[in-house]
This record gives sequence, structure tokens and C-alpha cells, in this order.
Amino acid sequence: MTWIEERLTAYDHVCRVYDAYLERLGLFCKKGCDTCCTVNVTVTSLEAFRMAEYLQGQERTDLIAAVRSAVNGKRFHPGLTLNAIADICNQGKEPPEEVMDPSWGQCPLLKDQICSIYEVRPFSCRCMVSTSDCRNEGYARTDEFTVTVNNVMMQYIEHIDQTGFTGNMLDMILYMEEQNIRNTYSAGEQLPPPARGVANKPVSVLLASPRDRQHLSPILQRLNKQER
Repeated sequence: MTWIEERLTAYDHVCRVYDAYLERLGLFCKKGCDTCCTVNVTVTSLEAFRMAEYLQGQERTDLIAAVRSAVNGKRFHPGLTLNAIADICNQGKEPPEEVMDPSWGQCPLLKDQICSIYEVRPFSCRCMVSTSDCRNEGYARTDEFTVTVNNVMMQYIEHIDQTGFTGNMLDMILYMEEQNIRNTYSAGEQLPPPARGVANKPVSVLLASPRDRQHLSPILQRLNKQER
């Protein structure tokens, strides 16, 4: 396999392991749920590459135009990646707080309350899950262990893309829309930094308590099986 195929295969493996975990939760989430679909989604360059390739392949110039329009508004820009936050926490320090407001707007990739890129939606969207209707309660009902699983999965994805970057989904899609950027990335060559992205890091410690790590063991075994 090529460099990019290896990383996409590893990413897909993480998603399959996560989907298997979700099967036992009894989620309310279904097609047409869009309460959590905001402009504040963060993605890795690996996910942005796949989304940009999908949009180009589908010739969805309308969606690209919608993304370009949306970047004129406010949205969340991560200052740290999850693996960087895990390193800070491991040192006994508190990571800086970051502001994220859902009122900044809906995701421009929604069409009639449906995600237009559902097949290649990023993990940040995939893991926004709830066991109740967010529209009634005003928030997602997710147990603490699932939040831990979400964080660990995102740490793995960042590790897979450790030579890349993390940023707001809209910015990263436009960054990867450039053919020369996609060519550089797919060849495994070093990318020029995106304007508002942060460099990814490999996993050094998991964002999980000692108690949760015991429960995580079978999930981690399935995640690591791909690497062997």
C-alpha cells in the first residue's frame, strides 16, 4: 500500500472499532439529527484530505462555496491537539481553557438537515453521540466512559496523522482543496503549516483514568490489532 493508503486504512480501522463499541449504547442519534452540527468541528489533515477528495470527486462546488462563505464567520480554532493536552495533564498541569460557542452557526455542509458528506464525516462528528434527544434536553447525554473512549480514539487518529495538523474543519477542507497540498500529503512529504492549524503529536499517554484504562483494555487490544 502507498503511504496515504496505509493511513486511511488505519483510520478506517479506528472507526470500525468505535462503531462496534457504539452498538451497545442504544443511541438516539439518527439521520436528520443536526443539533450538534456546528462550525466548531475539528479535524486532522488525514480527515480533511479524505473530505476534500470526496468533494472534488463528487464535483460539489456548491459545498466548497458554502464552506468558503462560512469561514467569514466565527468558529472554533484549537490551540492544542488532544495529544498535547494529554502531555500537559500527565505533567500535573491544567491545560488552558478554549472557547467554543454553538451559537456561532450550523455546519455549512448540512443540506435539509442532512450531512452532505456523511460517508466521509470526520471522527469529531461520528463521536458526537447521545442516548436522548438533544433537541428536547438542550445537550447530548453521554456517559463519562464514552467520553473517555472518544478521546482515546481521537488520540489514536492524531497519532496516525502525527506528521500532519489539526484545525477547524472548514479551514482544513479549504487547505486540502489545493491539489498541490493533497499531492504533497498523499506522497508522505512534509506539509506546509495551514494558516490556523496546530501540529499533531504521537500518543505518549492516554487521556484516561486508571479505572477507565482497565475497562479500555479490550478496546485498545482491538485498536492495536491493526498495527500488528
